[in-house]
Amino acid sequence: KSNSLVRKIKSQGKVWQFKPLSYYELLNWIKKRVEDKKRRIDFEAVKTLAFYIGNNLARANTEIEKLITYKGRKTIMPEDVKLLVKPEFSPGIFKLIDNIAAKDLKQSQNILQQLLNAGENPLYIHSMIVYQFRNLIIIKSLANLGSSEIRTKTKLHPFVIQKSQQQIRNFSFENLKRIYAKLLDGEIAIKTGKIEPRLALELLVTALLG
Repeated sequence: KSNSLVRKIKSQGKVWQFKPLSYYELLNWIKKRVEDKKRRIDFEAVKTLAFYIGNNLARANTEIEKLITYKGRKTIMPEDVKLLVKPEFSPGIFKLIDNIAAKDLKQSQNILQQLLNAGENPLYIHSMIVYQFRNLIIIKSLANLGSSEIRTKTKLHPFVIQKSQQQIRNFSFENLKRIYAKLLDGEIAIKTGKIEPRLALELLVTALLG
C-alpha cells in the first residue's frame, strides 16, 4: 500500500486486511449466527439468505434479527426469507442470464469475466445462476397465472418474479430442464473437487450455449 496514512499506521502498529467470506464460509457464518442466538434455521433458508444479501455481514445480522423476531422459537424456513428479506441481486447475474437466453456466447463470456474480475466468488455466481434457473422452471410451470398468484404460490420477491417472467419467454420448458441438469452436474463437479470453480463456470457458460 502506498497510501501515506496506511504507512503511518503500519509504522505504529499492525494492519489487517479482511477478505470477503467465501460462499461456504458465508453459509456457515449465517448458520452459526442463528445457532448462537439459540434459534434454528433450515439449510435451504441459509442458502436463500446468502443469495439475497451476498457478503454484506452487517445486513445479514440485521436480517437474521428480523427473521428471529418474526419466527420466535420456530425454525426459519426459506419462505420466511423470501417474505421478509429484500434481495440485493447483482445486476450482472440477470444480465448474464439474459445473454444466455439470447444465445450470445461472446457477451455471456464477457459478463462472466467482468463478474469474476470484480471479485465475485465463482461458487456464489454459480449458486445464483442455479437459483435463478430453478425460479425460471417454477415460473414457467405457472405461466398461466398472474404475478400475484405466482407470488402467493412461490413466496418469491416481486422483483424476481417480474425479471423471471421476462426471461422465460426465451426458453422452452425442456430447454430450462436441460440447462438446470447441466448446472447441477457442474455443482457436483465443483463440490467433489473434480474441477476448479472458476474454470467450471467458464466451461459451463460455453456448454449452456453449445
